[in-house]
Amino acid sequence: MSFRMEKLTIKAQEAIVESQSKASELGTPELDPLHLLYALLRDREGVVVPLLKKIGASIEKLQSVTESEMGRLPRSSGARQPGVGPALQKVFESSATAATAMKDEFVSTEHLLLGLCRTSNKASEVLKLLGIDENDILG
Repeated sequence: MSFRMEKLTIKAQEAIVESQSKASELGTPELDPLHLLYALLRDREGVVVPLLKKIGASIEKLQSVTESEMGRLPRSSGARQPGVGPALQKVFESSATAATAMKDEFVSTEHLLLGLCRTSNKASEVLKLLGIDENDILG
């Protein structure tokens, strides 16, 4: 299944742009699920932060651990725009599957968060470490 970017909501597109910006700023050659989690946590207007707060997550702690883990990602020099890495591609595909299962036409930031939880990557490890799983999000 190939992921189609035009199937993202505006907020989800903004999260991707924010994650690309952060990856460029850090000099990482690929977009990683950690960049996406970082972007989702920065959007105070969207559904992700209130949802995480509702389930008792500390946004500040999540941001701190996410930023720390991003600092461990490989870096490269050069002005090349970071591409989507294989781990993030799996997150996108899982997010699209979640949207389809929920009978939603577009992939939203909530679906992206579910995709992060449902795939094995550093971002899902951060979420699990802080006690957040897909059942909490769906609950």
